Amino acid sequence: MEEGVTRIGVSLPKNLLNEFDSIIRTRGYSSRSEAIRDAIRNYIAEYKWLEREEGE
Repeated sequence: MEEGVTRIGVSLPKNLLNEFDSIIRTRGYSSRSEAIRDAIRNYIAEYKWLEREEGE
């Protein structure tokens, strides 16, 4: 586990979790945590890109 990792709880509708789990299997993630970390990193990168685009 990464140093400084914080655990959080997340509540999701069952259908959203089922779809996410399906994607996790398809993409070959070893765990939900790994997939969620990757999704959050992608969200942050997209957010920062949009901020730069809107700022120009």
